[in-house]
Amino acid sequence: MFKINTFRAMDRNPSAAHFVSMMDRLPLAVMTCNIATFEIDYANPRSMTLLQSLRHLLKIDPQQIVGTSIDIFHKNPQFQRQLLANPKNLPHSAKIVLGQEVLQLDIEPLHDESGRYTHAMLCWNVVTDKVKREKEVNRLLQMIDNMPLNIMTCDPVDFKINYLNQSSKDTLRRIEQHLPVGANVMLGTSIDVFHKAPEHQRRKLSDPKNLPHTAKIRVGPEVLSLKVSAIMDDDGSYLGPMLSWSIISDTIRMAEKVSEEISSMAEISQNMNGSAANMVTLAEQAESLSSSVSAAAEELAASIREIANRIGDASKMSTAASDEASTTDTLVESMNSSAKEIGTVVEVIENIADKTNLLALNATIEAARAGEAGKGFAVVASEVKELARQSGQATLQIREQIRSVQEVSHVAAESIRRIAQLIRDISLISTQVASAVEEQSVVTDEVSRNIVGVTKASRETGQAAQNVRSIAGSLSNNSVSLTQEVRRFIDETSA
Repeated sequence: MFKINTFRAMDRNPSAAHFVSMMDRLPLAVMTCNIATFEIDYANPRSMTLLQSLRHLLKIDPQQIVGTSIDIFHKNPQFQRQLLANPKNLPHSAKIVLGQEVLQLDIEPLHDESGRYTHAMLCWNVVTDKVKREKEVNRLLQMIDNMPLNIMTCDPVDFKINYLNQSSKDTLRRIEQHLPVGANVMLGTSIDVFHKAPEHQRRKLSDPKNLPHTAKIRVGPEVLSLKVSAIMDDDGSYLGPMLSWSIISDTIRMAEKVSEEISSMAEISQNMNGSAANMVTLAEQAESLSSSVSAAAEELAASIREIANRIGDASKMSTAASDEASTTDTLVESMNSSAKEIGTVVEVIENIADKTNLLALNATIEAARAGEAGKGFAVVASEVKELARQSGQATLQIREQIRSVQEVSHVAAESIRRIAQLIRDISLISTQVASAVEEQSVVTDEVSRNIVGVTKASRETGQAAQNVRSIAGSLSNNSVSLTQEVRRFIDETSA
């Protein structure tokens, strides 16, 4: 299975056989290549095992590897042959990619008994997983190196800094005038340069039980915030502390500025609290006054409605009185007309009485002429004359009475007409007053509604003022708490 041409004296030299046996039992894959032919003439069992795992990537059966040209492992055989042909190029290390696998090669020259370079020995291994891990480690290291966070690690025994990412280097340059060493030579320097009491710091960092740990330290005028974590390997062994840190001087100054602003805010909140208290009092007074005005407005509205009802009734009564006055005026006019007619009849009666009196006088004269025969007729004529006289007097009295009635009727008619006009005027005024009272009632209702709105607004204002007062009180309390926290932060930082 194995072909050994490297040492011709192996069959005669027991130590050589012992060497071959040792090579066969090595946990490392070993192959040898004849420089004259570039053929593989030996492969130990470890090589065969690895070649079997790579069989799907090889152009040959691993069992046939001995006696095969080493060119099968290379895309550019000519370069490989030039490399192996000259022992000055050796030892040589390289990684070759075979499909998805990566092989690590370490090539050493082998010489015969006369010292002539005859073979190249290849120690190799499949390092695909190792390469992946290295790539992942490199990726993580690049990521950490480019992080905007400052990272440092140190040895847990001598406390020398063994890693600084780029952000740490850049940040250290900002404060290196306050450090005993420059940022460029910080790597390999003891971490004690950051501490006034290195013994305390070393006790903290030497034992992972003390970690994680946070602290703030001063470097000159600058303040650094540190967080120290323990780095452990897969077996749980302590590899050392990792420090993530940052300069927080600007944060401290900002905290002090915030503290000043908080104090101002606390004063403002106290003033706001006082103003809110005054607002609450004013709102309560406004609500009380609004309630009183609302009650008065309701009473006024009720009174106005009653007045409107009374004026309405008065208006109706005035209208009725006006109608009655008109009717009375008509009756007076009718009575006046009747009086005039009576006067006419009286005149007729006067004329008749005058004629009767004249006839009675003539009858008396004729009776006197008749002598004794006319005595009876004279008595009748005398009676008729007396009746005529009495009728004349009666008519005179009636005329006087009628004249008085006409005068009184005229005066009554004039008075009734004036009363009717006054009633009409009163009715018109009552109508106008009723209209004004109705408008006043509408205005009063609107005022009442507005006062209800004012009362509601006053109540809401009072509630809002109470809320403002509560918020102002909370703000004041929060300002006190925040001031204490900021002051504690600044004191801790200063310490």
